[in-house]
Amino acid sequence: METVITAITTLLGHVLPLSWAEPDFMRRALLAVLLVCPTCAMLGVLVVNRQMTFFSEAISHSAFTGIAIGLLLGMGNPVPAMVGFCLLIGLGVAMVRSRSSLALDSVIGVFFAVSISLGLVIISALQGLARQLPLFLFGDILTVSAGEIVGMALVCAACFAFLWFAFNPLLIYYVSPEVAITRGLRTSLFEYGFAVVLSLVVALSIRVVGMLLITAMLVVPAAAARNIASSAGAHFRISVVIGAVSGVFGLVASYYFNTATGASIILISSVLFFITLAARAIFVR
Repeated sequence: METVITAITTLLGHVLPLSWAEPDFMRRALLAVLLVCPTCAMLGVLVVNRQMTFFSEAISHSAFTGIAIGLLLGMGNPVPAMVGFCLLIGLGVAMVRSRSSLALDSVIGVFFAVSISLGLVIISALQGLARQLPLFLFGDILTVSAGEIVGMALVCAACFAFLWFAFNPLLIYYVSPEVAITRGLRTSLFEYGFAVVLSLVVALSIRVVGMLLITAMLVVPAAAARNIASSAGAHFRISVVIGAVSGVFGLVASYYFNTATGASIILISSVLFFITLAARAIFVR
């Protein structure tokens, strides 16, 4: 599989004969951006419509604890521990939410507090671990490996397949749970599926923008698209385009201006948000 990734990056070098696309690490970074940014934008549509920003924030911060656990266990690569803990928190929130009368934000708040507290306890007890955290806090897409790109591709494919079947049912459920129930939709199954997919995408996207900005990657493109979308389908498509454009232009800008890639991507998507907001104010009366 890594041979395939190498072949693709080589092809990109011929298709994009530009100075920023010449280094191999930039081609791998471009592949990662084209996988992760549109996928986050797709999920962001549901996050924005369901007002689940706090949920994605809780998942991204639980990655901090997952990394701490992986380092505590002596894992050379703590990413599997990070992904596993993110999944545990995501499924935990979905399970408790379905079995309690608490509001969603209250359930998320409890899991958020538990995960952050546990991570801080581990890091404070073993202070030597703290030196390895900045890579995950801020992200470093320029060091992404071919193996990580393969993992991103698999998760993005799973996300697309899930949304292909679950997007409309989830949208109906979020707009009107009563209608979804009367139609016989298996809403709990879709809720668990969404929690799993979102957790996986957040965990693997941390390498692109870091824990501090992953929620912005989910929310800002979807919010920008909502400013000008005339339907749910248009919202979905425009969000994907904004995510891809933000990712590519942010990557190129970071190369030429020597800035943090993740932050550059978010700034580009934020600019697009204000552009679409202005367009809505001008053209939508």
